[in-house]
Amino acid sequence: GYTLFLLFLANFLNVADRALLGIVIDPVKADLVLTDTQMSIVSGTAFVLFNLIMGIFIARWVDFGNRKRILILGVALWSGATALTGLATGFWSLGITRILVGVGEATAFPVAISMISDLFSAPRRPRSIAIFQASTFLGIVVGSILAGVLAAAHGWRAMFLICGLSGFA
Repeated sequence: GYTLFLLFLANFLNVADRALLGIVIDPVKADLVLTDTQMSIVSGTAFVLFNLIMGIFIARWVDFGNRKRILILGVALWSGATALTGLATGFWSLGITRILVGVGEATAFPVAISMISDLFSAPRRPRSIAIFQASTFLGIVVGSILAGVLAAAHGWRAMFLICGLSGFA
């Protein structure tokens, strides 16, 4: 149960951090003087491409590696990259942080499914996976609300720093 809670929390942060840029896309675009094309590349293509490609390699690593360490490395990578997003100065620095967020977040799902499969018997596994998956929807909703509140109160840069650093906790 405790491990499932930690996996739930990791995925909650994963999805919440993933949604942050979408909440503040207009202020980021204006502040960094980016085009719509540049914003679509950093907010979608860069993240998704590296998340998908690295996800395959990370899933293979999960088969043979220490899953706990892989997840800790992933959380540290995406949390650090999320925080660094608040320091972006242009297209390339924003793009690199989004790529790193994508790579880090690619660890959560394969680690979680592998661990849940080992920890829960076949009859209890569907409920455990459903509980884990609920973190996706909670992460989107709560992360979006929190991001909006933080960005309105402190600006988009501080919002990324606060949300990113919270992952280290």
